[in-house]
Amino acid sequence: MKLTALLLVIACLQSRASTGQVITIKVKNAKLSEVFSRIQQQSGYFFFYNETHIQNARPVTADINNQSLKTALDICFAGQPLTYKIVNKMIVVGEAPALPFSPTIHNVTPPARISGKVTDSVGRPVIGATVFIKGTKTGTVTKDDGTFFLESPEPAGILIISSIGFKQREIAFSGSNYLQVILAVSENKLEDLVVVAYGKQRKTTLTGSVAQISGVEIAKAPVANVINGLQGRLPGLTFRQGGGQPGDDVAKFNIRGFGSPLTIVDGVPSDIAQIDPNEIESFTILKDGAAAMYGFKGANGAILITTRRGKTGEPVVALNAYTGIQGITRYPRLMNAGEFTELMDEASVNAGNAPIYGAKEVQKWKMGVDSGYKSTDWYNEVFRKWATMNNVNLNIQGGTEKVKYFVSGGMLDQQGLLRSGDVKFRRYNFRSNISMQINKRLTAELNLGGRKENRFSPNAPIPGTDAINIVNVIQRSYPITPVYANNDPNYFAVTNVQVNPAAMAQAAYSGYNNSVWDVFTGIGTLTYSIPYIEGLNARLSFNYESNNNRYSTWSKQYFLYSYDPTTKKYTPTYTGNAPSTLKQGYSQGGTTSNVQLSLNYDHTFNGAHHFTGLLLLERRKTNSTGIQGSKQFTVDAIPNLDLGNAANQTTGTYQLGQSAYQGYVGRINYDYKAKYLLELGGRYDYSYKFLNGAFFPEISAGWVINKEPFFNFAFLSNLKLRASWAKVADDGSFDEFKYLSGYNYPSGNYIFSGSTVVNGLQVGTLANPRLSWQTANIFNAALDFGLFDNTITGTFEVFYRNVTGIPAYPAASFPSIAAIPVAQQNLNSTNNRGFELELGYYKRIGDFVLNVSPNISWTRGRNAYIEQPPYGSASENYLNNTAYRWQNRLTGYHAIGQFQSQEEINRSPVQDSRGNATLHPGDIKYEDINGDGVIDSRDQTVIGRGDYPELQYGLALNASYKGIDVSLLFAGAGNFNVNYSGVLQNPFWNNANSYAYFTDRWHREDIYNPNSPWVPGKFPATIISGNPNNRLTSSFWLQKGTYLRLKTVQIGYAIPKKILAKSGIKSLRFFASGQNVFTITGVKYLDPEVGDAEAAYYPQQRTFVFGINAKF
Repeated sequence: MKLTALLLVIACLQSRASTGQVITIKVKNAKLSEVFSRIQQQSGYFFFYNETHIQNARPVTADINNQSLKTALDICFAGQPLTYKIVNKMIVVGEAPALPFSPTIHNVTPPARISGKVTDSVGRPVIGATVFIKGTKTGTVTKDDGTFFLESPEPAGILIISSIGFKQREIAFSGSNYLQVILAVSENKLEDLVVVAYGKQRKTTLTGSVAQISGVEIAKAPVANVINGLQGRLPGLTFRQGGGQPGDDVAKFNIRGFGSPLTIVDGVPSDIAQIDPNEIESFTILKDGAAAMYGFKGANGAILITTRRGKTGEPVVALNAYTGIQGITRYPRLMNAGEFTELMDEASVNAGNAPIYGAKEVQKWKMGVDSGYKSTDWYNEVFRKWATMNNVNLNIQGGTEKVKYFVSGGMLDQQGLLRSGDVKFRRYNFRSNISMQINKRLTAELNLGGRKENRFSPNAPIPGTDAINIVNVIQRSYPITPVYANNDPNYFAVTNVQVNPAAMAQAAYSGYNNSVWDVFTGIGTLTYSIPYIEGLNARLSFNYESNNNRYSTWSKQYFLYSYDPTTKKYTPTYTGNAPSTLKQGYSQGGTTSNVQLSLNYDHTFNGAHHFTGLLLLERRKTNSTGIQGSKQFTVDAIPNLDLGNAANQTTGTYQLGQSAYQGYVGRINYDYKAKYLLELGGRYDYSYKFLNGAFFPEISAGWVINKEPFFNFAFLSNLKLRASWAKVADDGSFDEFKYLSGYNYPSGNYIFSGSTVVNGLQVGTLANPRLSWQTANIFNAALDFGLFDNTITGTFEVFYRNVTGIPAYPAASFPSIAAIPVAQQNLNSTNNRGFELELGYYKRIGDFVLNVSPNISWTRGRNAYIEQPPYGSASENYLNNTAYRWQNRLTGYHAIGQFQSQEEINRSPVQDSRGNATLHPGDIKYEDINGDGVIDSRDQTVIGRGDYPELQYGLALNASYKGIDVSLLFAGAGNFNVNYSGVLQNPFWNNANSYAYFTDRWHREDIYNPNSPWVPGKFPATIISGNPNNRLTSSFWLQKGTYLRLKTVQIGYAIPKKILAKSGIKSLRFFASGQNVFTITGVKYLDPEVGDAEAAYYPQQRTFVFGINAKF
């Protein structure tokens, strides 16, 4: 008898071993012997077989994840001419009988041989789909081309085909045949995993307020700052971008108006603005108690970025690149020379003075024909209409069962709008995420990331100011002054403000600011699956982050010239940046170390009771320092500190900075059949700012109503109620170590031993050992719903937050003692409330797919108790007392129109304190609120809101048909105001040029005849720096900031795979994108996101790019 037959006989006499071991393997066309080795390594079971028997075995392709040993063996032996038997810890393999269990050959039905191909609705192969015969263990998985093969012992049956992201199908078969299977994309997102604090949860069992989008959606926006690609996509994210300078676009954001949120990358606090979107797997915001687990920084919510990881499979190389142009969205035009001289004459006459230029000169400037009468458009001389922007990313993703990897490198080059090309931003990103299965219980991850950011801009300080904004100088420069003396480009001309914006804009002429940031992050993690307790693992994570900045400020001496046509000589009449000075420095903005040690538990009992648990210890420490020095130069050909003068050199070291935190975290999640949901958690935190720690709890619960037996509304596919409460802490605005008195050293000096002067020592502040965290109680309630198999989905949420213990100095109620300042105390309090609504619609009709997702959110803050001094009168109290008042409000005068005649001025209440003698027709008329016949501070009232939006809304539209896809994102904001002041409110403010819209003004029919009739206009009559009456903060200058912007648009086309079949390219897509394409708003002249400004800002950018996505 053959050895195998003998062993099989023996096997029949033995008791069968347990097959409870969990097997995870993924192989492609692997030898059966190799598969045996992997199963043996994971299970501890030994294979016994004859080599000759497995020579004819078919290669194995399988994707087995956490399956029992028996199931794994059934999959691997499917379709093989072999059989197996488990004897104790041995797996005996032998030849399959030709006619198993049949007494006669002629009565046996031959097995059905089933093959086929699984694709999606557009014909793309579905790789790794599971194909099983219903009611049996016989099955296999699809290959890379979507094909499969298996044998059924029965001539007929039902196949079950399933794959993640697709709807499961059941198909009947009869006899040997070939099946073409098409899987539909699953439209149910409830089983998606959502990133939460220190872990992940399924959306269906989530009880907190969490919103999430994929990195793919973010990458659609061609932006340098990833934050700018988020507006309108997620409810609750409040956003405003105040400028567009490369590398410094003044983007501000918060969650629900709470303040600056905590930003987390791969589980540790980090800055997120300059992350390459191609590195991002998901972007999540935690809005309620869901952020409480992060403790001392979670009071304002948290933003979590999870970067991409490796996947089992062959390497996939992806190239994502685009190139395009950027220009301004909106900016007001300045007056030309004709308009400037005319209105300057008019302003002088209106003030009772003689004209400055006269009608003949004004006409020459208007014509611009005579020599020396050419108007200078300073904005156009300094700024160009378009600048380039380029971005490229190359990444590779893949892995085996043991090692998975994702490696990415990217470069962004953003040029500024200065014609000199001297405003620019360049960024290099890299990331390497590697995970390793060391053995069946121990895994390791090493995630490395970094970037280099280089910001370059001109530097042109003038006496009495810091580095002045070039746009501000453009506003101040008269259009009647030329760029160059005698139009010679070798000699920049002196202007009415001395400095020349065109000279300032050239780094080679006036100097530069150059800043380089080097950021490195390393995260190492070990996860150990603890034996004997299923679902329990221990995790150790260590993070190190370094932020280093090297900067140079080169203030180069330069000259501005005037030209004498008589002598034909150029004379330097202004010297800037004298003497040339180089300042260089190095700062370590924060070297952070973060350690996390945790126990995680996840187990389901009896198939119904699902528990997860977390115990975690976290310690975080930061250190910062820096040094700088400067030298002056006599010879400034080379800006190098070694070449500077020894005289007047400076050196200095920044003050060292340190911080330290420690927290203990506990959380338990329970759900019964994903129907009744509960989360209990808490964190005990310590901060270096306080003497004692404190405990902050959270609780949330949910009820999935549609899973109840009594619920029989078929059209409602999901209906869930959830609510949460959390007490969270914040230490952000507290001074350090104020529980100690401390000392100031040196402070003054003393004389000892006759004439010896020594440094003095003084008590810093009175200690307050009771100073503690400011705390926020956050309440959240929500309804999640889905209609018609979740074709329509939605979430409605309401929230309320009450913050107490905000630090303030009790100067009004606690007098100083011996000139020693008092410490902060927990005094002030505020609250916020609001709602959010998010809807979704998903529909697939054949090859056409449509996805519509609108959202809207509203939030408003209100002060409670605010420490402040008492006010002397009821009117002062009304105007200035901020306690128990709404935040984001603006007080001023209520404008009721413009005076239409001198007679109306004469009979109106006095509003200039001089009997209205300074007023003209066209000046602003104010309401006499208290009716006393005088307009003064007591007539002020609330006239509008501040400049930060209370209302945010967005609409995402995505459609695709075969290889064509279109994405539109509309975003907007409301319930805020833009208040014009300074140059936006007053013509020739501080003797500057003015914006051209002031030409629509009240003026005399003959501007040179003060007795000619008045001609109405939109703005008051022109006065240099404006009439004091018209400069008051009033509703006249207030604009409703509401706007709707086409934030992002992208159109793409994917080349059909059959065309790429022989090219070695897996996919190839071309696209065109636009950012800030157009804006609908009532705000005149400016971009509505500027807020309360005087237009001295770098304009926001409109971007158009063309790009490519390719995979190899």
